[in-house]
Amino acid sequence: MLEYRAGASTHALAERYSVRRATVRDVLRREGIDPAERAHRSKFTPELKVELCERFAAGATRPELAILYDVSESTIKRMLRQVDLPSSGADATEG
Repeated sequence: MLEYRAGASTHALAERYSVRRATVRDVLRREGIDPAERAHRSKFTPELKVELCERFAAGATRPELAILYDVSESTIKRMLRQVDLPSSGADATEG
């Protein structure tokens, strides 16, 4: 579980080892690591949120941003929603 201690997310570990995130959490618990301690800390500082929004406004897509920031597309969508930016080009043109 060195990877987790080094900062890898349960999502990234599950993808890497082709298992469910619940399996990763179970293994962590067996090793005496509580994944819930880290679960609610956002990696998005206010500065990173600004950077994310700037990249999106400049044309980066949600999938590109998800890869760049090592998070899911739904996280990117949620971050954009928190700052009242439409999360896709289609949203921006509707209305």
